[in-house]
Amino acid sequence: MHSFVKNTHNIHNIHNIHKANRLNLSIIHIHKKVCNGGFITSDIYRGQGLGTIMAKAYIQIAPVLGFKSSVFNLVFTNNEGSLKLWERNGFKKLGRIPNVARTKEGGYVDSIMWGYEFQ
Repeated sequence: MHSFVKNTHNIHNIHNIHKANRLNLSIIHIHKKVCNGGFITSDIYRGQGLGTIMAKAYIQIAPVLGFKSSVFNLVFTNNEGSLKLWERNGFKKLGRIPNVARTKEGGYVDSIMWGYEFQ
């Protein structure tokens, strides 16, 4: 397992790479003291609690980097795991964006915006 942190153009990337299968947590500077995050989990890692580990790491690391709050603006309503993850970790629903993305079936899905204020 290899871990590293790099900061490029206001994006703090924390990677874990194991046998070319990827886990990725990115903390992205949006505006002054507000950040956003990106989480990538390969299919082989799903269902093992790694999303929870990355969410908890995000909540701990972002304020150390100077951020006061976080917003996730594109959590699709068909991603039940992600919706549960943010709610379970204390994020608050800020709003809903209707018909924001097209599904594989040709319909549209809404997005929930989530926010978090770091202590």
